[in-house]
Amino acid sequence: MYKNLKFSWAHILAFLALIFMGYVTFVGLTYDIDDGFMKPVFITLGILIVLILWFIGAQQLKGTDNNYDFRKCIWIERILLFSTPIVFVLCMIPFNHAMNVAKQADVIEMNFKNAISASSELFLDYEVYAEKRIENYAAFLNRVKANRNLQPSLYDEIGFSGEHDDERIKIEVQTLNRQLIENYNELKSLATAWIERANQKTSVWNVFLIGNIKQIDSAIVDWSNSLTDFSKVILSTEKLEDTPVIPFDADKEHINLITSKLDSLRKIYNPPHDTRESLNLRTVILGVFLYLLLLFPYFIQERNGVSTYTLFGRRFMHQGIDMSGVYGRNAIDKNIISDKISEELNENMQRNFAGESIEDDVDGGNMREYPEQPKGTEALTKEERRKRRLERREARNNNGNQE
Repeated sequence: MYKNLKFSWAHILAFLALIFMGYVTFVGLTYDIDDGFMKPVFITLGILIVLILWFIGAQQLKGTDNNYDFRKCIWIERILLFSTPIVFVLCMIPFNHAMNVAKQADVIEMNFKNAISASSELFLDYEVYAEKRIENYAAFLNRVKANRNLQPSLYDEIGFSGEHDDERIKIEVQTLNRQLIENYNELKSLATAWIERANQKTSVWNVFLIGNIKQIDSAIVDWSNSLTDFSKVILSTEKLEDTPVIPFDADKEHINLITSKLDSLRKIYNPPHDTRESLNLRTVILGVFLYLLLLFPYFIQERNGVSTYTLFGRRFMHQGIDMSGVYGRNAIDKNIISDKISEELNENMQRNFAGESIEDDVDGGNMREYPEQPKGTEALTKEERRKRRLERREARNNNGNQE
């Protein structure tokens, strides 16, 4: 077989290596670029295409029958194969960055979980604020009710009448509770569900970790503003209290602590280029293994049997085989060879029709029926023609023995 390209188990191993390398490269680029997923996806696809062209392309050139143009193929094959180490090392740069990030996995995951836990404390602070404010308001109303004779104008302004004062206090407290707590519960449930999901998927190999870090950073500010808005609504009777009612104000130090933890994560997975770590040991070990897997299709590919070239030289050059005309401008055309063979067959058949060389099954008595009988044999019977053929055959054999 002169054309023996085939898909084999080596190709399966090579493509599995490409899939693994592609994902790790995508993770490394996501941490390095730190700007969404579109750029890492396109760069990763470009790297995989380059690897396929270099490694699988060399295997294709080794076994292909390129119309006997093996001199051109062998040079391209040599360029691809000998440059694969350089190309592979360049393509492994994002892979190495992902390994350096994975080396800091414990620190990154721990700081992220701490930031998540600290963000949940924001809601605990608000609940303490709301509970204290409701208690103060209830105590104020009960105090005004008890001192109606001391502050009759305040008693009347709140709306007490002396008949249903307890119910009035209950309604006012429920109104404040609905404003501070019921609206807040919906926000808390959504935030708690998101925090639980983010905590369950905390891993450096989860490419959404960067998005979660950025989202929690902005969400803390949004949650704090929402809680402040809930508490800004002050009832008209609350304004009558001796001490002014202050809306909820999140602990700025607490929020700054959370954001500082998140900023420390960015410095780990995306440090300045001049402070990045060097080659990772796991990158070296996995790189050698992946490089061999990518070369497997080339190793098992047999070289085209027509080619006289090898990777480092040529073959059949000292075995007395005349290969002139196979290469260069005077290359043999397969169609010309086929035409010459057809001409020779036609000439032999014409000589057979003329009676020069006819091979028949004499013992079986079968003769070929030709369109035209040899000249001078039209009146002969079938038996006479058979005898003459036998005589001619014996004469040829005798001549051959004498020579």
